[in-house]
Amino acid sequence: MKSEELKLKNGLLLLALWLSSNLIQAQPGGPPPFEESEKVRSLRVAFITQKLSLSSTEAEKFWPVYNEFQDAVAAQHRKRFEAMRKVKDELDKLTDAQIEEQVRLNFEAESKIVELRKTYHERFLKVLSSKKVALLYATEIEFQRKVIQQIHKRAERPRP
Repeated sequence: MKSEELKLKNGLLLLALWLSSNLIQAQPGGPPPFEESEKVRSLRVAFITQKLSLSSTEAEKFWPVYNEFQDAVAAQHRKRFEAMRKVKDELDKLTDAQIEEQVRLNFEAESKIVELRKTYHERFLKVLSSKKVALLYATEIEFQRKVIQQIHKRAERPRP
């Protein structure tokens, strides 16, 4: 019975990933490609909770920290996106100094993301074991790969 429940949960998770993959594709006039919909965010929560086998006590302590981390990283991604979009959209209008300033802003945001990862790693260790924190990082990569695979599958299908 437990095996059947696990298969059902995994199947539902994959189905939900497939159905929501269109929500995170970059669309003209839509949000930047790094923005996640609420639906994708909740799928990420379910995926990580399952993979890490978080107890209710662990989840209660972990998710507020993780969500804060995700929001901080997303803010830095927005800065990177805005700097590089400005270069792309206004390349012919910008001076070399203005272009260099945008590149510097991009690098600054990248550096801040690394700093955030280090800071939040320490905070994660206060609520989870080092084994679960390491598994978290691997699980994030696995989730991203699954989403990207679904996007590629969807892009390969002929459109009506």
